[in-house]
Amino acid sequence: MGPLIMKDIRLITSNRATQIFLLLYIPFLLIIAGLDFRAEYMYMVVLVSGAYMITVLSFSYEIGRGTNQLLMSLPVRKMDIVTAKYLFVFAAFIMSGIYSGIYIGLIRNFFYNELIVFDIAMLKNALILTLFFTSIVLPLFFGLSHKMVNFLNVFVFVTLFQMFGMGVDTLAKIFSSFIFEAGGGAWGIMLGTALLWISRQLSLALFQRRY
Repeated sequence: MGPLIMKDIRLITSNRATQIFLLLYIPFLLIIAGLDFRAEYMYMVVLVSGAYMITVLSFSYEIGRGTNQLLMSLPVRKMDIVTAKYLFVFAAFIMSGIYSGIYIGLIRNFFYNELIVFDIAMLKNALILTLFFTSIVLPLFFGLSHKMVNFLNVFVFVTLFQMFGMGVDTLAKIFSSFIFEAGGGAWGIMLGTALLWISRQLSLALFQRRY
């Protein structure tokens, strides 16, 4: 399964469109967000958005390069293909976390010193949100056509941004709820992981039915 995950990482890091996206999407988020909001939650916004988009883009690049068809012709179990995609979610989260931390750290040092670069609570909340949103969207890629998934994915991404656009006070109430606070966030992470496992089972069933 390791080679399948590394294949996705290479697809993402070697793609010129991804490189441009990673270079520009953080300044874009900083521009559209309010000053109070970005100082308080911008690292989490960038981290979750980046992890989500990297995960989604891995599917798009596979289809664009025909890698998905190549995989189906190799002696690789469908279960391994699906499981690797779900494990890639954690790789995408780590990649986004490191990149976002470095990028926002540079912005903080040179332009806006009130930005919070790293915070354990925000990292925990970001992981929970990433698990929730990817659990919802990943089965779509295994069960529907690529065009239909891209159409539905727009609504998921808009919902993600609408949530972050609720304002600092509303977000503070959300992140003080049981899911994010119980056990120091451990319960939320376990719930998100359980949802990811259920989502993986659904994706596997859809994938086997489709192929």
